Amino acid sequence: MIGESTCVLVVDNEATVRHLIIEHLERHSIAAVAVEDGLQALRLLHERPFDAVITDLSVPYFDGFDLLCQCHLVWPQLPVILMSVSLADEIRSEER
Repeated sequence: MIGESTCVLVVDNEATVRHLIIEHLERHSIAAVAVEDGLQALRLLHERPFDAVITDLSVPYFDGFDLLCQCHLVWPQLPVILMSVSLADEIRSEER
């Protein structure tokens, strides 16, 4: 359930994308913490609880799919949202 104490971990190696996601979440009163790669994400997940993870598939050191797998092993109830900007770009270019 989303509430005042909700905190989402955002994982993306592109600063602009991280900023846009955090801005959107904060507009909806959801706190967010952002990191650049999967390794940083795992470290934070072990240090503190999060209500959800939003991660790009293509992040350095520990990609989004590996992060998803690790989360499901260690924190099976933790929602993980995978995203891929590059896949969306590919789909758009194929539609042209």
